[in-house]
Amino acid sequence: MFRTADALPGIVLLVALVGSCTRAVQLTSPPPPSHATLNILSAAPPVVASPAPATEAADHPTRPSVAAQTTPAPVAPTATTRPSTLAAATVPARPRVLLFEVEPAPLERGGLATIRWSVTDATEVRIWTQTYDPKTGRWHRLSSGQTIDGWASTVVVGSAQGQHVVDIPLDSRTQVRLELDAVLADGQRVAALTEVLGFRCYPSLLGDPTRCPLAALSVPASYQRFEHGHLIWRGDTDDVFMLSEHASIYVPWLRLAGVGAGAPFGNPPTGLHAPGAPFSGLWIDRRVNAGTSEGGTPVVREMLVGEILGWAIAPEQPYVLDLQFDTDLVPDGLTQDQLLLTLPDGRLARLLLSDGLIATTGPSWGLTSP
Repeated sequence: MFRTADALPGIVLLVALVGSCTRAVQLTSPPPPSHATLNILSAAPPVVASPAPATEAADHPTRPSVAAQTTPAPVAPTATTRPSTLAAATVPARPRVLLFEVEPAPLERGGLATIRWSVTDATEVRIWTQTYDPKTGRWHRLSSGQTIDGWASTVVVGSAQGQHVVDIPLDSRTQVRLELDAVLADGQRVAALTEVLGFRCYPSLLGDPTRCPLAALSVPASYQRFEHGHLIWRGDTDDVFMLSEHASIYVPWLRLAGVGAGAPFGNPPTGLHAPGAPFSGLWIDRRVNAGTSEGGTPVVREMLVGEILGWAIAPEQPYVLDLQFDTDLVPDGLTQDQLLLTLPDGRLARLLLSDGLIATTGPSWGLTSP
């Protein structure tokens, strides 16, 4: 059993000590805040206790320091726990290209292409033409001042938004893409590229799906077969195509301006025919350069069309001519464009071109069976 009398003085002393400490802590604790304010983002000042009277300290020499028992100051929340909505609202949106397009897609040769653009916060917009180099396998801008198939090196210089129209030549064959380069109000730059601007391709008279011809035209025409070649008159333009097959006189295919009927001439040999009205003027009066041989030496001299072709072996034959400009779009640096002409018997004349649709001659031609 415990001895109560012996333990009592110690218990009284302990109660007095604990009670004294409790009163000291209550006197020095800071009051709780009544509501949150903007100052919650700032650190609160430390709590400093008033020094105890000297007499109390003397009566209780073992009492702990009041300062050591103070309640720590509340910790201010960081920006991650309470973000500033004001700061977020003042950050500007990043400028960007809203619109950059070309219509129609694909392009229609002989038609118009419309470029449209819109760039936020832009002070200047430049649109450049890029072409593909098959040797390096890379795209590059056209040189300053250079133009290809209607596209200039710098297509347009404009403001933040607008549109620009480009004429697409009928014999265009170069595929390009456009590059937008915009200067923004703060000095930054933004850029954008279109897809490759291809062309609309129509069914080929050759039936070749790898080609990209223009739409075929059907026009009134007239045809006549000669001893050494063919003449085709195109009624809508009054052009005459001369296709020579002479064995010893070389003449490339020619596109000649029609001159109508010519002066009277002698009767043709039995079984042969005189040239028809659309061809007679050329046949009797028109001279062209022809390659021949004199004494074994190749020479070029002027010869009459009639002298090269000879007499007709059949009468002139009116018919409907189908013709088509057939384009090679393979980017290999080689031009294989051709003009296709139908004959009354269904055969197709293929005239290789060296200068697009404006060509009046070409390196060679040939006939295909229907």
